[in-house]
Amino acid sequence: MHDHNIKTDLKELIINTMIPESQSYIDELKVLIDNKTATDDDFDASTEMISFFEELNLIFK
Repeated sequence: MHDHNIKTDLKELIINTMIPESQSYIDELKVLIDNKTATDDDFDASTEMISFFEELNLIFK
């Protein structure tokens, strides 16, 4: 029963914190890219974050 609480807590953390924060960061990176002020690191971070975000979403579909 204790494991269920950990799984529930983890799911809530991912849904309520990690997914929204990841989306916010992706949005910030998109602004840099759109404004043509993004560095190579920003482009790399954007690609990695989009993949991470997609993986998080797949966990709960």
